Amino acid sequence: MEALDGIDAEVARIFAAKEQRRHDLARLPFPEKVQAVIELQKMAATILRARGKMVRPWNVSASHSISLSTGSTEKRASASRVTPTKS
Repeated sequence: MEALDGIDAEVARIFAAKEQRRHDLARLPFPEKVQAVIELQKMAATILRARGKMVRPWNVSASHSISLSTGSTEKRASASRVTPTKS
């Protein structure tokens, strides 16, 4: 029975760490959350391209609605309008 007690303690520790991670992510500022989504898209894009899928992760530097570094809504001079492509 001792082995099960050790496993239960380890599982409880893992779930507590998982819950703490979720709370930490929830407290991140919005721009950092968007950056995390972009990084996940880049990781997934690599896999999807290998499977022959055509994917394009978000390009925040091309948008002008919200600056991730400042959080302000200013239009960048170099920003170009992004139009969706039909596939």
